[in-house]
Amino acid sequence: MQKQKKRDEFMLQWQALQIETPAYVRQLAGSTIEQNVAELAELFYSTMQADEVARLFLSNDIVNTRLHASMQNWLRELFAQPCNDPQEIYQHQCKAGKAHARMSVPIRLVMRGTRLLKLAITEHLVHSALNRGQLVVAVNFVSEAIELALDTMTIEFSGCGKEHTRRRCLPHVRIWTKHAGGTRKTTRSLAAAILAKNLPQPGSGW
Repeated sequence: MQKQKKRDEFMLQWQALQIETPAYVRQLAGSTIEQNVAELAELFYSTMQADEVARLFLSNDIVNTRLHASMQNWLRELFAQPCNDPQEIYQHQCKAGKAHARMSVPIRLVMRGTRLLKLAITEHLVHSALNRGQLVVAVNFVSEAIELALDTMTIEFSGCGKEHTRRRCLPHVRIWTKHAGGTRKTTRSLAAAILAKNLPQPGSGW
């Protein structure tokens, strides 16, 4: 029920964003991103690979064989005109969040990458045919679309990351409490404390 509510909220917000943004602005934003999509993916991953922490998760082989194309497809899906099915968009963001959790990619790196993308797309839009008023609307459209996608990823990341960490740490906690003479209640309490301390928090700073 909770997942359905989140999906429905996403779909309503996504549709509202499409409606409130003039078609011309959406089309130009989409075409601008399409024209520069390979460059945007290259900028994203070259910058991320320069980061000491990000390099732990992004080998050259993975980036070149899989992630470049995935990033381009992600941008195309978000800004396709006419708009893609919002339910499919939502499901794809959920899958991305789960994938990040399985790989233990810190959500802060994903957030940093999306900020980088928004800045780069804004720079391209500044040099487009949009007038000042349209530019403001286009930048808001791009920012809101990416934020909606990121919010969904973050929620899925948090839930899946918690489950992944629980499965990984619980056997060790059980062994420790058994030797220490602890009870099941002690095991659950200790596991909960480990989860609370070690899970990355959505929206946390760098």
